[in-house]
Amino acid sequence: MTQRGIFGTWWVNTGRGHNELGFDFIDDQAYWVAAVRAGHDLANHTLHHTGARDASDAEWEIGENARRIWAIQPETKILLFDRGGGTVWDTSEEQIKLILAKYHCVDGRGAHAIDIPAWQINHSAAEFRSFVDTAIEEGGYYTFILHGIGRNSEWGVQSDGDAFTALLDYLVEKKDLVWSDTFTKT
Repeated sequence: MTQRGIFGTWWVNTGRGHNELGFDFIDDQAYWVAAVRAGHDLANHTLHHTGARDASDAEWEIGENARRIWAIQPETKILLFDRGGGTVWDTSEEQIKLILAKYHCVDGRGAHAIDIPAWQINHSAAEFRSFVDTAIEEGGYYTFILHGIGRNSEWGVQSDGDAFTALLDYLVEKKDLVWSDTFTKT
């Protein structure tokens, strides 16, 4: 993405080390710092992606992740937030809203998302191009949201990296018709 001048927002769990899925923010932090310096940004996906037992735990999971992201990208004051699927939060939605407000987190991903859920994997290059063409035809604001890219990606959502690369090349080809950037630069 960086080589093509296309930048994205990456929801991260800054408290996660190596696990069975291979995701390791702690050991790969230099990679994320370099990505931010190149023009990408990070969003709050909670510290560990394990949910919260109570309001105090929710505040730690959201707040500490926000602090760690701000340490990497201090110029970004507002963070997008997504608590993560498959987690249990034993706290009220009102408590969550208060915590999000305290840490300047906006709950959500943006309007009109072309969200590629975990159960829809390995889109072809043609399918990706059709998503771009639909956005152009409708003249709206759309986002691509993928849970993982590449052969060893967490959840294996888009293990066909060649199709994703073709999407990036198509976005470059259509750059006069399509604006692409991070959420915080929108």
